[in-house]
Amino acid sequence: MSACPEFAAFDPREPFTRSEAVAAGLTDNDLRSRHYQRIFRGVHIASTVRVRDEHRCRAALKLAGPRAHLSHTSAARLFELPVPRSSGEHITVPTAAERRRTRGLTCHVSPHDALVIEHRGMRVSSPTRIFCELATLLDLVELVIVGDHLLKHGLSGRQELEAVVTHSRLPGASRAALALSHVRDGVDSPLETQFRMLLVLGGLPEPDIGIEVRDERGVLIRKHDMGYPDVKGIIEVNGRFHVDNRVNWESDIRRQEESGNEGWHTMTLVSRDLRDPAQTLRRVLRFLHRLGMRGLPARPGDDWRPYFR
Repeated sequence: MSACPEFAAFDPREPFTRSEAVAAGLTDNDLRSRHYQRIFRGVHIASTVRVRDEHRCRAALKLAGPRAHLSHTSAARLFELPVPRSSGEHITVPTAAERRRTRGLTCHVSPHDALVIEHRGMRVSSPTRIFCELATLLDLVELVIVGDHLLKHGLSGRQELEAVVTHSRLPGASRAALALSHVRDGVDSPLETQFRMLLVLGGLPEPDIGIEVRDERGVLIRKHDMGYPDVKGIIEVNGRFHVDNRVNWESDIRRQEESGNEGWHTMTLVSRDLRDPAQTLRRVLRFLHRLGMRGLPARPGDDWRPYFR
């Protein structure tokens, strides 16, 4: 028997169950051969396929039944949300009787099927619901990163998020509400969110997002990541892209020079500064003192420590 028989309704390049394989004429020996690989126990795919997130998600739904949907980090990855990498997949089913216990698969039970949509041909939690679900898995800063990303890329609106965290009966709703209080519009990158949350949790004033520098006629000169308009202080956050991309690096230099000509002062933070959060907080505090900001703490607080190591 051929290890890859061609059946109109059977495509071994997509995840399939053992029962589907048997119906297509395959045997257990065929499934154990080099022609196939196992994604989960009872779900296989052709060995020529490089298994990606979407294959694993489809395989998870194969196991869980028609009323299941992808949730938590599995759904988040399908929407390309900035979440930490996890080794397993997450699905949600409406009743405990439908729960599946399979290695590599976490099965949640929730009778509330609101905000479940179809995405890439699969039943998945909507981005708004994902925000609540992730509150049971991510810490505060990680969840704020997701919230900033949702607003920036138009995947959810603030009012939608507020409605869900206020009225939802999902387990993560209360923790999501706390994170939402820190979510801001217009944040360009997770790195910017991390630095903003470091400053806030360190007891420093929260910087404004998207600082616009204008000349005496009100003409926009440059826009910066974040800062403190009252004392004309700018904080630029530069990731690896700014270093590796010469055009972007040169643009950053011109931007700082032009804003400096209008009396603004710039402090630049890079990803490496997160390796020593305490030192970074002290640097920013000294910067704000030099600018004459009032009401500053004598030294940074310690609420950042659980989130930055």
